[in-house]
Amino acid sequence: MTVTSTILEQGHRQTYWSAGRRKLKAKIARAGSRLRLGLFIALAFGSLDAAAAFAQAGGASKPVSRSFNFSYVVKLDPPGDARSVHVWVPLPNTDEFQTVSQLELKAPRTVHVREDSKYGDRYAYFTVNPSRLKKPFEIRLTFHVVRYERRIDLTSSADMPGQLPKRVESFLQPDSMAPIEGGIGNLSHEQTEGLSDPLQRARKIYEYVVSTMSDRHDGGGSEDGDAVSACTGHRGDCADFDSLFIAMARAAGIPARSEIGFSFPGQQKLGSILGYHSWAEFYVNGLGWIPLDAAEEQQDGSRFGAIDANRVMFSMGRDIPVTPLPQAGPPDYLVYPYVEVDGKTYSDYPIDVFFRETGISSATPSKKPIFAESHQTSRKLLHFPS
Repeated sequence: MTVTSTILEQGHRQTYWSAGRRKLKAKIARAGSRLRLGLFIALAFGSLDAAAAFAQAGGASKPVSRSFNFSYVVKLDPPGDARSVHVWVPLPNTDEFQTVSQLELKAPRTVHVREDSKYGDRYAYFTVNPSRLKKPFEIRLTFHVVRYERRIDLTSSADMPGQLPKRVESFLQPDSMAPIEGGIGNLSHEQTEGLSDPLQRARKIYEYVVSTMSDRHDGGGSEDGDAVSACTGHRGDCADFDSLFIAMARAAGIPARSEIGFSFPGQQKLGSILGYHSWAEFYVNGLGWIPLDAAEEQQDGSRFGAIDANRVMFSMGRDIPVTPLPQAGPPDYLVYPYVEVDGKTYSDYPIDVFFRETGISSATPSKKPIFAESHQTSRKLLHFPS
């Protein structure tokens, strides 16, 4: 008999409310009427982060945002002789740039919600014996998200000399797909030679990536975020763009990291999404984390220091240290469920990703983003999954 486990996000929202109630009252006392809109957002969507971000902005103008219902449905049909299936399902977090609420996860077994120790990415883990289930079985994730545009004033502060914060230093280290030695290191030094300001070095690296890389999904390039392949082949998908920038930035002494999720077409109100989208950030003292989207730069422009609200982030970083650790090692990234069947990575499954705009937004449209194609949808959905 199949037992369905359903997780609702209420507990997570209540945690934010309880932990931040005193802070919210203090902000109300300081900001007065300017905080009313931020307070409404916090109460409506179950998080203090949006209200805090608005208060920090002084309430001068309404933040550019888009609001969506999001769903994906995965159908797993392991081989008939499979003995064990382990599944890690990424869960989007609320932060100062997105508010996630009404999250619901349905799985065939009881799940354990965890947070990785390195990046703070959330995920749900469960394991099943497929012989005891009716196959194929489904994993269904739905939630509501309000996403805010990020735009950094790159003239507001010069680099402040001094040691980097400890929480940032780890983003100078290489990842499995983003080495900082050898050809990558040499290329980074060549592109940034003579530049002392980290913002100028980052911009020079970004301009190199945008000008030399081409978006290809025809088998050229790795399409798995391999910086070395991107460096030598000069083509790939969004993950390859980001990985090359991150590796070169780290080699130049600039902390950098990736973010991954899904991108929503700017003009489209509902529909299917064919693949994930990733972008990157780098860190400068005095400015903090600065976003960029090298893949979308080739379509829209102005993606250095600014990313639009047409997206949702699922996880940050590479080589995610999930628990328990898969036999194949840490997942390179988490955006789709990571599945192991009898100790081997299993990705031969269909996934339907669907979105619908809910109308609570002040978005500025952008052109259609670039999508990776590592997973294809099994069919186009004509309605939002119930």
